Amino acid sequence: MYLVIDTSGDKALVALGDSKGVISFGEWPNGQDLSRKLQPEIDKLLRISSHKPQTVFCVTGPGSFTSIRIGVASANAMAYAWQVPVVGLTRFEIYESADFDKPYVILLENIRDLFYAKICRDEDCEYFVGELSKLSEKAAGAAVGGEYLSSRKEICENSGQPSFLGDGKVIENKERAEIILRSGERILKELDPKNFILPVTPLYINRPNITKPKKK
Repeated sequence: MYLVIDTSGDKALVALGDSKGVISFGEWPNGQDLSRKLQPEIDKLLRISSHKPQTVFCVTGPGSFTSIRIGVASANAMAYAWQVPVVGLTRFEIYESADFDKPYVILLENIRDLFYAKICRDEDCEYFVGELSKLSEKAAGAAVGGEYLSSRKEICENSGQPSFLGDGKVIENKERAEIILRSGERILKELDPKNFILPVTPLYINRPNITKPKKK
């Protein structure tokens, strides 16, 4: 039995699953009440199983600084309490595939017209956060995948390579939980349980957006 936690996107997701697939999941808008809502949602899932999860899979980012910190902290705490492995995977891995030919870019829309990107060329990959115009220079000649939505035409035209990997839609609900399960299992097989070290850490690409208090 596996527990999935994903607080990286506009919707938070928790799920229970096994090698056959997702057994049950919950999804809700990710907001300021995440710290109060996450644990009760996990408890709802755990009530349907008589066994504790054998592994916790957690999406570590990129995303809201606060949201991914809450998700990662919860995953680490439960894995420590249960004495089970915790596996971290990034939001980019939800949209990546072993079939992709390099060079390619995995693109995620961010707030304030900014974008997250993972740019892979040859054996090297780099992370990016910024405006689309600056990304286009780095992405020249690369196929583009991810959740780029309305901007996919612009990014591909600017990069000089109008090639799309997928349809650009945000993967949600059970399908998202299934992908995280399969990716987590793959990563878990590559790890040595005897040398498994806690904790997993958040993937922070940009600095947190801290609102300064107004002067009285």
